[in-house]
Amino acid sequence: MPTLVLVDVSLSMARPARPPPPVVPGEPRAPAAGSLVGPSRLDVAKAAMKRIFNHMALELPCESTSLISYSSECERMFDYVTAQDLLDLSAAAIERLGYKDKTIFDLVIMEARKSLATFGPDANTQIILLTESSSPLPMGPMVSCQYKLHVVHIGARTEASHTHTTSSTHPILIDAASPPRHAHFFYSLETGSASSAGDGEDPISTMLATHFRGHSGSLSCGALTAAISLLPPPSALAGLELPIDVKYNDIIHILGFVPMSVLGSPPAAARHVVLPPARAMYLNLDQPDFRTLLHGGLKTADFAAVVRLGPGWHGLLHSWTEQKKSNVVLLVLPPGAAVPWLGSLDDVTTCCSAPDSSPFTLSYMDACKDLLVRPDSNLQSDIQRLLRLTRTATTKRASAIQQARTLRDTLRTFGMTTLEAQVGEALQQTISTLDPPTQAAARDIQREWDRDV
Repeated sequence: MPTLVLVDVSLSMARPARPPPPVVPGEPRAPAAGSLVGPSRLDVAKAAMKRIFNHMALELPCESTSLISYSSECERMFDYVTAQDLLDLSAAAIERLGYKDKTIFDLVIMEARKSLATFGPDANTQIILLTESSSPLPMGPMVSCQYKLHVVHIGARTEASHTHTTSSTHPILIDAASPPRHAHFFYSLETGSASSAGDGEDPISTMLATHFRGHSGSLSCGALTAAISLLPPPSALAGLELPIDVKYNDIIHILGFVPMSVLGSPPAAARHVVLPPARAMYLNLDQPDFRTLLHGGLKTADFAAVVRLGPGWHGLLHSWTEQKKSNVVLLVLPPGAAVPWLGSLDDVTTCCSAPDSSPFTLSYMDACKDLLVRPDSNLQSDIQRLLRLTRTATTKRASAIQQARTLRDTLRTFGMTTLEAQVGEALQQTISTLDPPTQAAARDIQREWDRDV
């Protein structure tokens, strides 16, 4: 889940973070604005960004983060980086920030869209906008992809533009009018320093703890367990008819192992990288654990582990290699019969939970070892071959019947009932164009295709 940080560096950010105290009749006059000593609003934003980047590098080491400063023009301070690179580049970039002229927010939206375009329209992204309280807010969706916009206002809560972004639920207000793919969160940062919560409220900590933390849990397989962290954390799943908030169990149980050749390419509701806990990555770099052992086994044997995530939710753990780097990836299956050729995964359980006297003595692979499962990439050529053999049914009758039986069983195994009906219609149209002797032989192929197994 890439994170884009936008910071306002216009001249309005040079104002003091705390407004001067009001003048009370009979008391000494407050000093002039130019003589006020204290951090500016940009200084508060810099302190907040240091906390944000340190948190991202430690808690979300695989998440990409970028920084853009804006006023009348935008400057990309550094591109998307992770972990230690984020700490190194962010420290230098924050030091280079200085005041510029007025804000043109249309340029900010254009630069944000350009920056996030590399991740595609289906990416889940987060945008953090640090600005002073009187700056105008963006109207409508900033980018086309699914995103969460966190607007951090720096200044007094009583300022005019703050009245429509804060309420009794301070410091967070969710814009309920936003579409499901776009969520807005508002925070008020009015203390003198972003590193302390002067009035008992710390909106930066609240934002990080709520939206920028991996899912911590454990992976269990019999007597073996390992503490893990899932990145990105579970969120509303994209690709379903309605967004569904999924809550995974604290303990993810491995139910068994399946060859990758049997799985094919099942649909995915979400994907997570399975890593050791964030702090353990820095403390025990060379210490092996069960996750490391599982990673090596899955990669060497080309297997996937079937896991139960929660009631009605299952997933697959498999090895994934990208840019010469391999990780364990959790593929979350949509609810229901996501892999129809495996049957219902709700009926699968761990050996520890199975009854002592089980009526099942054969595994699925033993019972179905004669079932032919073909990759979907060959279906088009198989359909074309069946129609070609049907046109020469007088001499290729046996081959055509065998091809029809194989293709029909494959489509039913994969649950492709619509495609099966369409192939049957194409077969009838092909037979109707043949001469009478060939049609008589082709009727046997049609009967084999329509036969209910």
